Amino acid sequence: MIALNFLIRLLFETRWWVLVAAFYGLSLLKTGVWYIPNVGVHYRTVFDPLLQNVPEGELAPYYSGNFLSTAIAWSLGIFSEVGFVVLHFGFGAAFFFLVALLIRREMPDDQARRALVLFLCLPMSFTAHFWIGLDGLTLFLFALVFLFRRILIAVFVLGVLLGLQHFFQTAIAAALAIWAVNLARWFGFRLPVGVRIFWILFFGIFLGRAVLEGVYFAVDAGPRVGRIDWLLNVLGTTIRETLLGLPAVFWSVLGIGWLFLIRNWDLGRAGWAPTLTILSILPLALAVGDQTRVLAIVMTPALLVMWLLNREVVALISRRAAAGALVLWLVLPMAWVWGGQPRWSVLPYDIGLGLHHATGGDLLPLPNSVSNWPFFSDYFWRKTEPR
Repeated sequence: MIALNFLIRLLFETRWWVLVAAFYGLSLLKTGVWYIPNVGVHYRTVFDPLLQNVPEGELAPYYSGNFLSTAIAWSLGIFSEVGFVVLHFGFGAAFFFLVALLIRREMPDDQARRALVLFLCLPMSFTAHFWIGLDGLTLFLFALVFLFRRILIAVFVLGVLLGLQHFFQTAIAAALAIWAVNLARWFGFRLPVGVRIFWILFFGIFLGRAVLEGVYFAVDAGPRVGRIDWLLNVLGTTIRETLLGLPAVFWSVLGIGWLFLIRNWDLGRAGWAPTLTILSILPLALAVGDQTRVLAIVMTPALLVMWLLNREVVALISRRAAAGALVLWLVLPMAWVWGGQPRWSVLPYDIGLGLHHATGGDLLPLPNSVSNWPFFSDYFWRKTEPR
């Protein structure tokens, strides 16, 4: 096991921020970098933040619920699609490094490195780059909640901002964190954070949404179709896709993190707290089209408090187990499920896009819908149209 011992030395002797930067770089190489296919519609709302001219349709309530991202872009004068993507790439990067900072602050160096490996293995660490979009800001705000958790007014303000960003996902995430803390108390699972901050966050999220609805009402704007109406229209499709792709959906929720959940059972009765927390949110996959992305986001606060910032739980990971998990993460293909189907790394498409521009398009023509290219092409070198 010479190679494994060498990897252990690298993990536990490399300077902290060098290790974090290396993990970030490896994450980008493993998953690739692409942008959410509907980012073009999102960025155009920068010209109309209050959606006074929002097009009618089933996606209208989705755009109206993500006000904060477009408001920030508008205030910064970012009115191009590329600029909008770069801004949200930055939010995703800030989330990754802020979580690394939180881990470093919460636990001793040796345990922090084990927690960092666990973070790298969880879908929350890469989803904001695999599909660059509004989620980068959502995740960054979640991380800020933990950074300022001792300043309750700051937690409340961050809740309001999250309510302006993506009400439904953030409200579910706060509710799941409340549920997780209560389960932890019932089963004797020790946590570094109490339930109070999550209640404050929860009410802040609702206030943020109420303010946004009030503004839309005042200017007679926003969508004419509610989010519930949209959900009822697509629910049959999402249920069918999730059930047909159930093995992939189940694995992608935690990835290698499932092995750590099993390790939690060594805590005895206390191990039921994280198990029930995660199992209780799995049915949400039936109501969404991009299963991995949504579940990764709504589980972020709960997993931060239960696992990544919890010294007692991270202590379950031995040095050898951390190194082994990193090896598995490096060699196993990334699985990210959308529409019940696993989508692999987009790195080949990043390379292909670079070749296209480097050769003036002669070597590799692009399909009409470039944003959908990695998700709807049958072959890498064939010019195809999205189906």
